[in-house]
Amino acid sequence: MKELRNKADLIIFLSHIGHHADRKLAEKIKGIDVIIGGHSHTKIEKPVLINETIIVQAWEHGKALGVLDLTLIDGKITKFDGYLKKIIPEEINENISIKAIVDKYNEIVDSVLNEKICIAQTDLDGGNVRKRETNLGNLVADIIRQTAETDVAIINAGGLRASIKKGDVTVKDVYSVLPFNNYIVAIKLTGKQIKEALEHGVGAVEKGEGRFPQVSGIRFSYYPKNKPGYRINEVFIKGKPLEIDKEYSVATKDFIAAGGDGYKIFGEAIKDSKNFIFSDTSKYLRDLVVEYIKNKKIINYTNEGRITELKD
Repeated sequence: MKELRNKADLIIFLSHIGHHADRKLAEKIKGIDVIIGGHSHTKIEKPVLINETIIVQAWEHGKALGVLDLTLIDGKITKFDGYLKKIIPEEINENISIKAIVDKYNEIVDSVLNEKICIAQTDLDGGNVRKRETNLGNLVADIIRQTAETDVAIINAGGLRASIKKGDVTVKDVYSVLPFNNYIVAIKLTGKQIKEALEHGVGAVEKGEGRFPQVSGIRFSYYPKNKPGYRINEVFIKGKPLEIDKEYSVATKDFIAAGGDGYKIFGEAIKDSKNFIFSDTSKYLRDLVVEYIKNKKIINYTNEGRITELKD
């Protein structure tokens, strides 16, 4: 930073480490004027100021244009403002020749997405995944754990974006549930780290945040009215009480493994290569789910008491 400061009036850091890490960076490194972030898909409506560093991030998938206005006097920022401008398609007439090309490829895509791959004998609940255990969360978490051959699996409910109705299930249904390009990662965590991850997961259940955990190989109970960080009651792995000092294999998605949704326990653990035990970037999670249920032909998932909300 000292070297750069002597060569530039303004230092802008382009990052792809997530908003939480951007904030940590601004706390620890002095001299960065602006951090333009990515990876965590954070919707920052107004720039955040940490120490003297301005932090921005323009949401996700081209939904918005991030605008940052800076006023500089003698090479120093004296004023700043910013906002997100939603990107909305213009109202224009169709171009017939381009429409023909689009229609051609839409037919090809539809033929793949509309393939019937299995029958669901019950509704698969994606609407309540941020509040409680659901059969859809169990299904996806089980597939992740079985694929990585780990003791447990922990995923964020925010990655499950739709429900699946009882009856015929298509490829498109699965893609609606899992629209993100995630793949499976597995690492080693101690029992203490797993409990901390679960504490984080249930830490904002009352707000319906996407960090709420859906799990496989784990059964746990928690008090939602307790202070965040002190909510987990009992944790069982494969039917046995969690051992704080024991090491377990844990499967998740690459987003969580990188510390996404605030799961810093995963992000910190994966920095040590010895904790890294599985990664398959050749197939996205949604395609693994398609393969799994296609082979099953009939699925009938239920809630199993993996997550218990305690009232008293």
